[in-house]
Amino acid sequence: MYRDAGDVMPGGRVPPPLTGFGDGLEVEVRPAPGDKGTELRARFRPDGQSGSHGGAHDGRGRLRAALREAKQRIEVGEVLRVDPVPHGRRTATPTGLLVDLASARSNEGGTL
Repeated sequence: MYRDAGDVMPGGRVPPPLTGFGDGLEVEVRPAPGDKGTELRARFRPDGQSGSHGGAHDGRGRLRAALREAKQRIEVGEVLRVDPVPHGRRTATPTGLLVDLASARSNEGGTL
C-alpha cells in the first residue's frame, strides 16, 4: 500500500481488523518491493495459537478478510462495500442466491 510504515502501524500498534486475533498473529511491516509503499504481513504463530476456534487452517479466510479490511481502512479511511443491487429490490431466485453466497465469501478466499 502506498503509505509510510508509520501510517500502517502508528506507534507499533496493529491495525484494528487484525486486533481481533489477539496474540495469535505475527504482524510485520516492511518496505514493499520496488519502492511501492509499505507491505503489511500477518501470519498465525507457529505454536498453533491462531486466535480462531478451529486452528490456523480454519482462520485463513478470516485473516485474509482482516488484511483486506485493514488495507482499505489505511488507504481509503473506510471499508468499501459492494451491494448486489444499488437500487430497489431484486426477486429472489436460485441463481441470485448462489451469487449472493459467493459474494459474501469472496473476501475470505481472494477472488470470486
